[in-house]
Amino acid sequence: MALRAANESVNWVVYLDGRRRIRAMNLLPDDPKAAAKLILRDTSAHGTPNVVLFPGTTNQDAEQWAKPINALTSQEQSRPLDSFPIDPYEPSAKEDGHFSEGDGGYNVISIPSRDERSAGQSDGQPDIEAADSPANVLGTTYQPVPEQNLPDWARRGLAATEREAGGRGKVSVVQLGIKNPPGKSSTLRFSAELFSLFRKRILFVKGTEKPLPFDGMISPDDPNTLIIDADAPSGLTYLFGHELGHSIQHQRPDLYDAFQKELLAMAGDWSDYREKLHASYRTEEQFRAEFTNDFIGNQMGDPVFWQRLHQRNPGIFRRLVDAALAFLKELGSRIGTLERDVRPYFKDIEAARTSLVKMLEDYQLGPMPESSVRTRKLPDHGNDNELSGKLHRG
Repeated sequence: MALRAANESVNWVVYLDGRRRIRAMNLLPDDPKAAAKLILRDTSAHGTPNVVLFPGTTNQDAEQWAKPINALTSQEQSRPLDSFPIDPYEPSAKEDGHFSEGDGGYNVISIPSRDERSAGQSDGQPDIEAADSPANVLGTTYQPVPEQNLPDWARRGLAATEREAGGRGKVSVVQLGIKNPPGKSSTLRFSAELFSLFRKRILFVKGTEKPLPFDGMISPDDPNTLIIDADAPSGLTYLFGHELGHSIQHQRPDLYDAFQKELLAMAGDWSDYREKLHASYRTEEQFRAEFTNDFIGNQMGDPVFWQRLHQRNPGIFRRLVDAALAFLKELGSRIGTLERDVRPYFKDIEAARTSLVKMLEDYQLGPMPESSVRTRKLPDHGNDNELSGKLHRG
């Protein structure tokens, strides 16, 4: 990614995840207090504790930006951590969307998480990985799977991942859970029940040279395969739900479009949420799809949703619901932080949840084609030609 400003008199902010991958970028207002409010809002929304500030002619340096942020949080927690030799106005050698440490003049500031602001303490580098991220529940030890050993569906998934990665180097299919980290057993049971019921496959992939530009994706050519980045900081409950939404979007547009129409009619004004997506998506159709699938992903981490699913049809959903509730119970309150939470936009979340539960029942009872049946594919955005539902923290 080349960070080039159309007008050098403006200020850019770039949001980085815990692995220093770019998740979103935005323009900052000139007023430091307004900029601080925007930064705090978006770091919570994007789940990104580190931001890179690129000052223009207004020349606000890192310490100046930190002051209003600290004033708003009532904590002396935001401070410069590192500097990077990135020029936002010229193409950079770091066009892989990943910042590396080095000498230079652009400061990274650590923003305390919402929980840390409440607790009044921060180590300056808060861990923003979800409690149920792949690494947290399946461990960081992995085993690459040789391509010649992959079944056909996994080969297709790998090819789709490589296309989506856009020349970022080698991508490998990996096996996780080699050791026995806490949570492995409940994770595997939940995953097995979910994928069995909805006739899906999961493929964990890993960028072996450079980070992948997405956390999860599906290919319209094979919507029954959910492809997950083994290094994703996002939670598996959210990723499974979001990508399952993309699958339904391609396999059962009749169900999906009707559900989306109902959902958006129940949502309040989500124009600010749409604005967050502008860095990564271009069309209203894409904004609606991301909002819809974020709702599905959000619900997967809510025990009430699973209870409603069981009430809808216990004969179909009992085993899955038992596994999901056991998984969430093991995670406990740690599952609370969501990357892109759309729930506040609904006054009647129960009505929206009921609509989702009905769609999932109808989907489970119906056909799940091996390729997209949409009459036209949704527009691309950048490299997202697979409709990957990527988490740009946007």
